[in-house]
Amino acid sequence: MSRWHALMGSTAALAALASLFAWVSHFDPSAPDAMMVPEPAVVASDCVSIARSRGKPLWRVQCREIKVTPTEADLSAGISRIEMRGIRNGSVNYDGGRALGLRAEAATYDAGAGRLELHGPVTLRTARRERLHAPSCIWTRQTDSLEFRQGATVRSDDGEARAPVAVYSIPERRLDCPNGARFRSRDSDMDAAVLYWDLNAKRLDLPGPVSGRRGDWRFTARAASLNVSDNTLTANDGTLEARISTEDPDQ
Repeated sequence: MSRWHALMGSTAALAALASLFAWVSHFDPSAPDAMMVPEPAVVASDCVSIARSRGKPLWRVQCREIKVTPTEADLSAGISRIEMRGIRNGSVNYDGGRALGLRAEAATYDAGAGRLELHGPVTLRTARRERLHAPSCIWTRQTDSLEFRQGATVRSDDGEARAPVAVYSIPERRLDCPNGARFRSRDSDMDAAVLYWDLNAKRLDLPGPVSGRRGDWRFTARAASLNVSDNTLTANDGTLEARISTEDPDQ
């Protein structure tokens, strides 16, 4: 049997054991009070864990250690909480296909909420080769979005954005930075009060005050937009300041 089939078998066994534990505990008069936090039913190492919805995989991770906790609230699956450590070779899926590759120090999956919390350092890579780095991240099944409450750095071939708070939509390939961000590219270095980055359209919308540099020009503006595809900056109510070199180009 190949290692892949062995790992899949381990995952199936974990789910079966957790389901059995939950079913038996339901009829056990000596079972702990329902208000108490249950102890993990299964603890295993070097496992592959897969979450599915309607037959399609939501996410898959290979991890160093996994703890499965069943509760009476989810007897059908027998699992309500999965804790993982040492995550590698992980993926989050969208519309049946791989959308993100991921690595993280630890993760917790809440089956009832459909939420996967990653703790860091966290590294994610999209199918279009964007790289996202953060101390922590929350993926929500309902919206297929990534929430970065402790800040994030997002890099693509078009530039880099750093923000204290950010949300990345997987299906829309859109980065929202409502609390401000710094964007850098080959020709630009901008600080914006609000930043929306549409990676599909290759466009940045900066609806709040923004300032920065474009080549040898420095500028401030009430609002601006940057079309990355043709490298065009449009500013409203802005001022520009040119830096003129006094050096002799022949020397």
